[in-house]
Amino acid sequence: MKNRYKVAVVGAGWAGCAAAVRLAQQGAQVTLFEAARTLGGRARRVELEGVALDNGQHLLLGAYERCLALMQTVGVQDNALSRLPLQLRYADGLQLQAPRWPAPWHLLWAMLSAHGLSWHDKRSLMTFMLRLQRQHWRVAAHLNVAELTQTLTHAVRQWVTDPLCISALNTPPQEACAQVFANVLRDSLGARREHSDMLVPQVDLSTLFPDAAARFIQARGGEVKTGCAVNGIVPSHQGFLIPETSQTFDQIILATPISRTQDFLKNLNDERLSALLILLEQFCYEPITTVYLKPAQRIRLPAPLLALNSAPLCQHYAQYVFERGDLLALVISTARIVSGLRHDELITAVTHQLCHALNEPIQPEVARVITEKRATYLCTPGLQRPDVSTPVPGLFLAGDYVAEPDPLTHYPATLETAVRAGERAAALALQQCQ
Repeated sequence: MKNRYKVAVVGAGWAGCAAAVRLAQQGAQVTLFEAARTLGGRARRVELEGVALDNGQHLLLGAYERCLALMQTVGVQDNALSRLPLQLRYADGLQLQAPRWPAPWHLLWAMLSAHGLSWHDKRSLMTFMLRLQRQHWRVAAHLNVAELTQTLTHAVRQWVTDPLCISALNTPPQEACAQVFANVLRDSLGARREHSDMLVPQVDLSTLFPDAAARFIQARGGEVKTGCAVNGIVPSHQGFLIPETSQTFDQIILATPISRTQDFLKNLNDERLSALLILLEQFCYEPITTVYLKPAQRIRLPAPLLALNSAPLCQHYAQYVFERGDLLALVISTARIVSGLRHDELITAVTHQLCHALNEPIQPEVARVITEKRATYLCTPGLQRPDVSTPVPGLFLAGDYVAEPDPLTHYPATLETAVRAGERAAALALQQCQ
């Protein structure tokens, strides 16, 4: 690699931060551009009544090896995440929890000892998991999750697989890709015991990784420019010019949302990008809504994370509630179902849902609704994803939507997927530097 090769990373979400960290670590001269003042993209810090919160509640898994390794690289402390053994607990229904035993005994005991499931339900779930394991977690490419799980009992689908699908893929089971769902099950429930652990952030999402990544990059001579919108890139004989800074870079990594990436690529007016632009047009989006409540009285949940029985016809929209100090965060994945509601209507609905689940009155002192309209893409069967590299030399893509080297390792839109993509983009950029 020639001395201090100049690389620009546009977008400081988790993918962009991951790419910039790996580049800086290998000695490249990195500049990370972010239009917002806060790092993190779609997983970032916001404030409510002076309290640092998130634009959406995230849960990590022990299987997120690249995320966890990169956090360790940039110096994030272990206590930034609370590690819980696999559990799925409803205040008014199923309780399933794995002991800290070696795999697969932890999962077997969790299924056998689950409260709220009949023996017929448990046998159905165990048979389903064994069948996937015998198939080496491979399923037909055209299947959706509803078709994959049709042999399960109604109770297992209602209380276990449908909620897991919605939370992991942010896509309804009737639309969600069965193979991606099987990949998630394989790497969490079907792998080592610690891979199934649930990691609950104890700090806001910007603090959890992007802020530490910025310090790491700057300590190695890189630049992090927040509040600096990049509106276009211009190819030149020396590489790529970013007009806003009058700087030229040898390579560019676009770690921006899909729609913003499309704008960059269209503005290049390069015929080599036509097929890639057509590929990006196929993506559809799914919002996630988080309702933060501060009850007048302190509410202690039975666990830091509770599943809720979601029943939209009964105006029970939330799937999970997290305890965040004095606040409760109620998460509505696949939030198209509430897109027509006013904020006050939604707050009233989820408050009533929580009162019903906990069987106690709740009167919010403070309430706030945060919706990420394009939080994730719909993870559907046969969805084609673009490669990290593009037909334009020196131009790379990074984001939770790009393809893995092997379709059997495809994940949905998660922090782990974003970090993996950022690291692959950095690796390819470094290869071209040599």
